[in-house]
Amino acid sequence: MSMANFLVMTTKDIGILARARRQPTTGLGRALTILVLIAVACGSAKAQYIGFSANSASGTVSAFAVATSTSGTVFGGNSSPFNQDHIFATLIVCANPVRIAATPPSQNFNGAYVTCQDNSLWALGVTSSQGTLGGTNVNPAANPLGLSQPGGIAIVHVPTGANAGKVFAFIANQGKDTVSVVDTSNNLLWGTVTLGSTASGTSTTIPEVAATSDGTQVFVTNNSTANCSPASSTPCPGVFMIDATSVAGGTSSVTSISVSGGVGNTFAATAAQLTNNVATLNVASANTLFTVGQPILVSSFTGNDTYFNGTFNVASISSTQVTYNDIHANGVATTNGTVTNAVVLSSASGVTTLQVPVSGAPHTLVAIADATGHPALALNGCGYIFVLDRTGGGAAIAIPIRNDISAPTASGICSKSPIAVAAFATNTGSVLNMEVLDSAGSAAWLLSDTVQDILSNTGGPFFAAAISQHATAAVPTGIGVTLDGAFAYITEPSSSSPVELMQNTTSNVGGISNSLCVAGSDCGAGVEVSSFAAALVNGSRPNALAFSALDPTSPPVVWFIPQVSGGFDRPAGPLAVGTGLSAL
Repeated sequence: MSMANFLVMTTKDIGILARARRQPTTGLGRALTILVLIAVACGSAKAQYIGFSANSASGTVSAFAVATSTSGTVFGGNSSPFNQDHIFATLIVCANPVRIAATPPSQNFNGAYVTCQDNSLWALGVTSSQGTLGGTNVNPAANPLGLSQPGGIAIVHVPTGANAGKVFAFIANQGKDTVSVVDTSNNLLWGTVTLGSTASGTSTTIPEVAATSDGTQVFVTNNSTANCSPASSTPCPGVFMIDATSVAGGTSSVTSISVSGGVGNTFAATAAQLTNNVATLNVASANTLFTVGQPILVSSFTGNDTYFNGTFNVASISSTQVTYNDIHANGVATTNGTVTNAVVLSSASGVTTLQVPVSGAPHTLVAIADATGHPALALNGCGYIFVLDRTGGGAAIAIPIRNDISAPTASGICSKSPIAVAAFATNTGSVLNMEVLDSAGSAAWLLSDTVQDILSNTGGPFFAAAISQHATAAVPTGIGVTLDGAFAYITEPSSSSPVELMQNTTSNVGGISNSLCVAGSDCGAGVEVSSFAAALVNGSRPNALAFSALDPTSPPVVWFIPQVSGGFDRPAGPLAVGTGLSAL
C-alpha cells in the first residue's frame, strides 16, 4: 500500500527528478511510506507530495496535501524541521477499502489504486488545479481481475526483462493464496500468481505487499494453511518473492522464502559430524545454552560443509554437544561453524524494502514484522523484526523490539505484536532506522543502528544503538515516514484523532535518530499539528495511506499548498475541506 520506502537521497541531489522518472518506486504492505521530490532553494530542503487515506468505516478515500522542510528557514519564517498539511478532497469508493498504493512517476504524479474487500479495485487521480479527486472501479461485478478479498497492493514500473516498461499492480488476495497482476495501462489482468502449495487456501490476516525500489522484485506476506509443510490445520506464515521482470502467472516466477534468525550470543562449534541424518556439534556448555525443541541457527560452515548450516530444532543436548535432524545422511566437517539460539517467523505481518550501500555496493534489504511474541526466548515474549539481505545472502537478522535492547532485563518493555514496519536510511545510507507499530501495546517504536552493525552483528547480540518508544492514542494500524526521515504519519482508526503525526528527533548517540515525539504536543516549537488528521471525519477509521510523488513543473500536482497572506506560513487552524490550492 505504500510508496518508495527505502530510497536513499541527499537534499543536494540535483538529479532527483530525472531519476524518479526513470526508477519509480512501489507499494508496501501495511506500512505507509513516501516518495518525495526534494527541491533545493536558498539552502533549505523542501518536500511536497499528495497523500491518500483509505477510510474503512466511511468507505471513502481522502486526499491531502503535505509539505515538509528539513533545513534552513522556510514557510514564512518558521525554522525547520516543519510540516504543513491539509485535506482537500474526499471520494466515496466502496464498503471497505483496506489498502492503497500511489502510482509511480512514470505513469503519473497524482494517482493511486485502492483495494476493497468487496473485490472492487478503484483507480484514483487528482484531476484539476483545485484538487478535484476522481476515481472509478476497474473491476466490475464479473470480476475479470480474479480478485478475492484483495488486501495489500504495490505498483511497480518494471525496468528490464520480458516485462520491461510495464507498470503492474500486484494485488495480494486474502480469500485465495494468489496475487493478481494487473497491467495498469489498460487495467486488465496480466496473470495470477499462486502462492504456497495451492491457490485454494485463505490467509487469516490481510496479506501485505512491498516492492524493491528498482522495480524488479515484489515481496508478499500471508498466513495460510497452504504454506504449511507438512500439512497442518493451523495457518503457517508465508513470505514470497515474485520476479516482476518475468512474471506471467502460475508459479514460475515466485519463490518461497524461509525466515528465521539468530538471537543472543554466538557460540563456536569446534567439530561436527552427521550420522543417519542426525548432526552432532561440539559446543562447550551446550546444556546451559540450549533447550530441547528450541530452534537454533547453525552457520559459518564453509566449503563442502555447508549442509550443516540452517535453522533446526534441538533434538538433544549434553554438557558438550547439541544434536539436530538434518536431511544429509553422513559426513564429517573439516571446517568449524557457529551456533546460536534462533527465532522463526510465526505470524507474517508488515513488510518493507530498502536499498542501502554495503561496502560500496548497493544491497537490497527486506524487513518483515512478526506479529506474535516469542516467550520461549526469555525476552518477555518480545515480537521481532526480521531483516534479510537479499543481495548478500545469509540468514535473516532477528531484532527484538524492546526498550532495553542492548541489555535485556526482566523489567524491560516489549512490543508484543509488531504489525507494521517502515524504514529509512540516512542520506549517506550508513544508518538504518526502522519505525515499528505495536498493536498489542498501542505504541510506536523507532530503532536505529548502523547498517554494518545490523548485517554483521558487530554491534552486539541485540543490535540497535538507539531505541525509542512512544505511546499512541489508540491501536495503530499503519505507519509512514517522510523520505527525509523527519516525520511519521500513523493511522489509529479507533481514536477521535485517527491520524497521529510524530517527529523523529536526534540525540548525540553517533548522530543516530533515536526518539519520537508527538507533533504539536511534546516536540517543541516548529512542528505543526496535523491539520489533515483534524479534518478527517470522526469515525471514518483510516487504516491505510499512500503518498504520491509530485512533478514540480506540471499542474495540477504542484498546486496544493494553501496560499496565505505574507507568503507560505502555517495556517491559524485546520483548513476547510476544498480549500484552494496554490504552488509552494
